[in-house]
Amino acid sequence: MKLSLCCRLILFPVSMAIGCGGGGATNPDGGGMNALPATVHVVPGSDLAGADGSLDHPFPALYDAVGAIATNTGWTGGLQIHEGRHELLDEVIVSSRAALEILPGAKFYLGPTASIHAQADVNVHGTEANPVLFTWLVAGTHWKSFTNFEPTSQANVVEWAIFEHGGESEFNGSSMRGALSIRQAGGRFSHDEFRFNEGDDGMNIRASNSIIENCYFHDNFNDALDSDTAASVAGGKVEVRNSRFVANGNDGVDLGEGSTAYVHDNTIWGNGDKGVSIGETSVGSHNHQQHHRRVQRRRVRLPRHPGPGQRQGHVQERNHLGLDRGRRGDHQRERRYVADGVQL
Repeated sequence: MKLSLCCRLILFPVSMAIGCGGGGATNPDGGGMNALPATVHVVPGSDLAGADGSLDHPFPALYDAVGAIATNTGWTGGLQIHEGRHELLDEVIVSSRAALEILPGAKFYLGPTASIHAQADVNVHGTEANPVLFTWLVAGTHWKSFTNFEPTSQANVVEWAIFEHGGESEFNGSSMRGALSIRQAGGRFSHDEFRFNEGDDGMNIRASNSIIENCYFHDNFNDALDSDTAASVAGGKVEVRNSRFVANGNDGVDLGEGSTAYVHDNTIWGNGDKGVSIGETSVGSHNHQQHHRRVQRRRVRLPRHPGPGQRQGHVQERNHLGLDRGRRGDHQRERRYVADGVQL
């Protein structure tokens, strides 16, 4: 209750400032409010008095910008988050009219009830030297999730971002289990790091057409990456490549519930359960597992046409390897899995 009150106190002065400000163009659909610029800027530490979202007079907090966008109902444009410390106590719902862009060096410190819910394409542009960070505000208390559940949002880019100490959340009646959760949306996720997340997954994607590449998943409490359900885009799939999955509490990669995925050229080592799990154990399914299979640390040359259960170009060590293949029955629809180009 206390955190929710803080959120309202932040938003209330914004609507007052917009409603009482003078000068500038007006938004014909905004009830006479001051018009927002084509790109709304958020720069931590800026002065709220006189803030209009321009680069010269940016909003100091994401809450302020979201409130202004909600008030200006005719506005559509970009929402750009600049470098610095951004503290969020409660959830933020970014309008579908705002294309969120997060610049290098932006660091988000999120409270235990805080999530960021995007509803349009997101571009997170960290760099190797200056990544974007999502972490807890209160040490020892995980935050919830960064989500995008919008089916029309298929061009998300998240690169050089760190997701740590996250959990899971719900939005619009859907529950997702990762610090980064993507449902029906899609895009490219590159050079990201997922660590010490406490939800069911480090990253959770469902019905997604996405590429996960050059990422590092380690020390997550349960599964590192979980992909469920066939992509909502015709012909779509999940591709996981050139990434590392190390010392996660459960599976390195969990593919289930009708997923079509191409998993190749990854390093998977020291996870608590399977390196790659294909399918969910359920009534009517075959369960083929090889426990504690050891493979040399170096890259292994496999046959040109690998058989079921083999994965081209992987290095796997000290993981359980498991394949669950569904069959058609009264309570079990047929599942189709593709791993390394081989239908299982």
